[in-house]
Amino acid sequence: MGRRPTLLAGCILVIPAMFLSFYVASFATPASAIAAAVIPVLVYPLITSGMTIGLVDMFPREMRVTASGIAYNTGTALFGGTAPLVAAFLIERTGTPYAVPCYVAVIATISFASVFLFYDQRRAAPYVAAPAAAIADPVS
Repeated sequence: MGRRPTLLAGCILVIPAMFLSFYVASFATPASAIAAAVIPVLVYPLITSGMTIGLVDMFPREMRVTASGIAYNTGTALFGGTAPLVAAFLIERTGTPYAVPCYVAVIATISFASVFLFYDQRRAAPYVAAPAAAIADPVS
């Protein structure tokens, strides 16, 4: 299917998945809690699989690991690290837990636009292996 279409599909499908997950969680039973946790997990591979390779493709091979690591972890810290605080704030201000899927929908829409407008697989840095002599550590 390709990285770009997979990422775009993930951005689209995470929105109804989150609303469905919060709806199912509202039944407040053990089974609904498990189902509410499983529903988003079914969509996340579409995002994470394409994102991982996409981040690596964005940078030249000399700096791939460092640059993709910084990009990934900065995004994780900013959005994942603050998600519980933002969720609690939104629920407190709006009085409804459905504010959280709305927040996810906004982030997914921004992600969709970013992937659609800026991610071009054809420009991705090629996977070229370094010559063995260039990476070998000579013994003195």
